[in-house]
Amino acid sequence: MINKLVGFLGIEKHEQAPLSFLFLRAGAVAIIIVATFVYQSAFFLTVFRASTLPWLYASVAIITVVFSFPYSYLHRKLGDKRDDTVTMLFFGVGLVIPLFRPDLLMAKPTLFVISIWVKLLGVFAAISFWHHATRAFPSRRAKAILPIVAAGFSLGSALAGKVIQLVVVYHGSSFILPIILGTIAINIAIPSKGAQPEKVLRARKKRGHLLKQSMTLLRTNRLALYLTLFILFTIPVFICTDFILKKAVRANFGKDGMAAFFANYQLYLNLGVFFLQTLIMGRLM
Repeated sequence: MINKLVGFLGIEKHEQAPLSFLFLRAGAVAIIIVATFVYQSAFFLTVFRASTLPWLYASVAIITVVFSFPYSYLHRKLGDKRDDTVTMLFFGVGLVIPLFRPDLLMAKPTLFVISIWVKLLGVFAAISFWHHATRAFPSRRAKAILPIVAAGFSLGSALAGKVIQLVVVYHGSSFILPIILGTIAINIAIPSKGAQPEKVLRARKKRGHLLKQSMTLLRTNRLALYLTLFILFTIPVFICTDFILKKAVRANFGKDGMAAFFANYQLYLNLGVFFLQTLIMGRLM
């Protein structure tokens, strides 16, 4: 059955092991992203009013930009796997504190800082994963393989939403944090292999600073430029939609109710994304 599926997808033999490890990492990162979204949203809205959300958005955006420079430096020095390990440990260690001091989640100053930290974990978990995924295969093969990985990632996120919803219903929202920390450990333990020749990866590292490479790409690749502009224009729409949703949820649920709702929301959202990717993305690529 598996051999037929591999043949149908057109996966070559030397790509099977890297793709398998990539799928395992995709599942772990999907759980981290969904769990951090649910955890941060539920605990933040329990203490803060929805009107505080724009301040959270702005703080996360500024700190993400600041953190991106040391992250790029670490990636150039350490490589994909060691950089991912350091990043996950850096944010994971910070979350051990509220695990043993849950009272910090009830004080506004500490909760605001913890909320930013949790969101940054989700952001950099996604960045690290997709950075590795896009470099794991040669460009020719990546066009065929990455849509499969993206579809699997969305399906994993949907399943993670359902699992977290069940955990919250039967054990409460406080159990989400141990899930995040446990999944970080699993993500670190998964081997990181790619089908790219090592000399190609070394050549890419010598091209210069990440920011310089990005600007060069935008100048020379119209598709990359249009996608970047599209994302920039959709950010305000996403923020407004997220604000309206969370304001409505806060008005109708308590902490555990909000956590269960947001987990269920991730289930249906990512199922929709999965079917769109399955039906449309392959043909588009």
